[in-house]
Parts: sequence; C-alpha cells; structure tokens
Amino acid sequence: MPQRLPLPRQSPTRQVGEDGEVETNTVTVSLLSGLVGAVLGSLGTLLAVYLNSRLEKNRYRLQWKRDVLARLVGNRHFLTPAWIRRSSGEPYIALNQALVAFDDSPSVLAALDKFRVDRNNNNLVTIIKAMAKSSDVRFDGLNDVFITHPFGPPAPRDE
Repeated sequence: MPQRLPLPRQSPTRQVGEDGEVETNTVTVSLLSGLVGAVLGSLGTLLAVYLNSRLEKNRYRLQWKRDVLARLVGNRHFLTPAWIRRSSGEPYIALNQALVAFDDSPSVLAALDKFRVDRNNNNLVTIIKAMAKSSDVRFDGLNDVFITHPFGPPAPRDE
C-alpha cells in the first residue's frame, strides 16, 4: 500500500491554490470587507456625534429661552404702572435678551416690537404667551389677568 503524504494545513482566511499561490480573490475580499466595515463604523460614529451635538444645542437653547422667560415673568410686577419708575431694570434686561434667545420665533419678535411701540398689558401678555409657547412652557388654565396682575409687594407710595 502506498504511503499517503499529509495535506498542507490551510487556514480559513488563506486559500492556497494548486500551484501554491495565495488566491487574490480571497485577499481582495478580505481587504474590501475590512475597509467597508471601517468606513461604516466611522460614519456611524460621526453620525452619532453630530446628532448628539445637535440635541445638546437644542436642549441648551430651550433652557436659555426658559431662563429668559422666567426672568421676565419673575420681574413683571416692575412693568406695572405703579412700579415702572422704580424698576430694577431686570424685566428690561430679559426683554432685550429675548431678542437673541427667541431669534428663531417670529411671533415673539413681532410681540416684542409691538410692546416696544406700545407698552400696555395686552402687549405684555402677548409677549409672555409667545415666549411660553416657543419654550414649551404651558400656561393652561391661567387667564390674562393672572399675567397682568402678578404677585408682588404693595405698590410704593409717591411722596
């Protein structure tokens, strides 16, 4: 009986042809699949970073809008006729900041312009409602009187 020679071991990733040469199709496919995997992984990472930065920017902007609205609502008693001459300036700072914070909200900008020309309670209510809507703050169940008659200390007496 003739003696059999052992077959050379072949790894699953390295295909050796009959002539002993490594087949180029296997190498090419391996390189391409590695390259495609690297590109897709990089694109996935870049997409995740981009989406995260957009979400963070939107979250920061929304919080800024809410801060400006809170400052205006918290100091709105200084905009009432009894307090307007003794104002700390805080509501006016908030109104001026609203130009930048709400630059993407045409309804807020229009209400600010209207209040700038005619400073009355109806225009103030319009500003606060527009700012609340733009910053996802709900005033459900509160009427305009609640906005125009804020909590505050008694009005100072003129001397």
